[in-house]
Amino acid sequence: MHLGSTPTASTAPRWAEDIVDVAREGARSELDYSVASLRYVDRVLGEIRDQNPPEGLMDSMLVEFGCYLGEVLVRCAGATWVDLDEGQRAGFGRGLGLRTPDGRLWDPIGAVVSWFARRSGQSAQAFVRTASVVAHR
Repeated sequence: MHLGSTPTASTAPRWAEDIVDVAREGARSELDYSVASLRYVDRVLGEIRDQNPPEGLMDSMLVEFGCYLGEVLVRCAGATWVDLDEGQRAGFGRGLGLRTPDGRLWDPIGAVVSWFARRSGQSAQAFVRTASVVAHR
């Protein structure tokens, strides 16, 4: 758990590994960084969201799932983690993002947080599909 800290481009893969470990130990499920594994992520996040946990309780886990989502893009679409500059931070609300080979910036952590809070209809699977298609145009 990463209470009080935030991931950077160099630490985001470790945050993703942490949620992989939690899934393996707690749910006996393997997250293998494939696009197909995002079905599990969407299902688990949906089940937790439906339980209406107190606001703030899930923050660290949502960031870990966001890092996992980002790592799927790193491995499947050739994206790279980047530490954002001030202007980019203002748009993302955090100092970390992904750059796909076409130069676009993506916010996998924000995507997970928004979907969990029902501010976005885009699931983890849909986010990766969108980013992958756009990156390979």
